Amino acid sequence: MTFVPPYPGEFLNPYPLGTTITLSTIVSTFAVTVKSATIDANAEVEAVTDPHTGQPVNGPPPAGDQYTLVNLSLTSPADFGPSSVPELFGAALAEGADHVMYKPDSCVPPPLDLGSIGTVDAGQTVIGNLCFTIAPTDASTLELGFTTVAFKGLDHPVWFALR
Repeated sequence: MTFVPPYPGEFLNPYPLGTTITLSTIVSTFAVTVKSATIDANAEVEAVTDPHTGQPVNGPPPAGDQYTLVNLSLTSPADFGPSSVPELFGAALAEGADHVMYKPDSCVPPPLDLGSIGTVDAGQTVIGNLCFTIAPTDASTLELGFTTVAFKGLDHPVWFALR
């Protein structure tokens, strides 16, 4: 029996922070770079205030959970046209060794909430955050995945390490 190591970008061999990968959905193509992750981001997320009222936007996470922020850079190729951010993030999830899947949730991350952007024009780059509410038991093994995207012509999950 021959051991075949997992391919780069698989769950057992995720791309490291800082790696740029081109991902495509039916209506979008982006060069995606996972720049950083703040695994325990309770303080940052709870500090977000409404610019009009000055009131906090997010409460504390549910009992026993924590907020996690993932900072991403998204570039729509110059030759593609506008790309839909919601289309890409509809395929995003975080998962730890316990294989609990977390979708980007309703917490508003600082400073740029990528979930609030509709489209990115051709050649434009945006940098911002996705916010997840996770169980602390998954914090040390958490990865960011895009599940329904094409990568190098294949339709399979693509995973990024968050540490």
